[in-house]
Amino acid sequence: FRVNAKQLHNAIRTRLGDAADIDLSSRGAIAALRELLASVEPQSANFASLAVESSTAVRQFLAMAQILKHIDGDAPIRMLVAECEQPATMLAALYFARLFGIEDRIDISPLFETESALEHGGRFLDALLAEESYKIYARHRGRIAIQTGFSDAGRFVGQVPASLAIERLQGRLAEAMVANDLTDVA
Repeated sequence: FRVNAKQLHNAIRTRLGDAADIDLSSRGAIAALRELLASVEPQSANFASLAVESSTAVRQFLAMAQILKHIDGDAPIRMLVAECEQPATMLAALYFARLFGIEDRIDISPLFETESALEHGGRFLDALLAEESYKIYARHRGRIAIQTGFSDAGRFVGQVPASLAIERLQGRLAEAMVANDLTDVA
């Protein structure tokens, strides 16, 4: 499955109440999302809820819930989050996965492919892996999934610099995992 960061931002804003207009790259947004994640109660989903849902991001989570429930509950689903440049986006995805009771069977995976995402991805991973709710999720899944590519970065900075940026990001992921005591996670 694929969802765009903006789609997740639009969907989570409807759940933030008074903080709906907060800058999602701010510390306040992270704090608001922490509260949401701590208090979320799983909801049941069915095909009717999928049919009436207007939010693209929420429809993706509802579809995954129905697939896991009715088609294949054994194989995990990888959810690609495109244009994901802030930890709040991943926390929003985690919120919806938890809301529909599927967080234990999906790998929420940010995509790092633009020059900016590759350059700032280390700080992104440091902040994300420091979040307790994400650590619990990663430990339960037994893995942390990220996706890298250079389709965009390769066009603008070249294939070799993009490849080196991906290697640096992989190194930063390893460092962030050590710093946040996640060395038992694949």
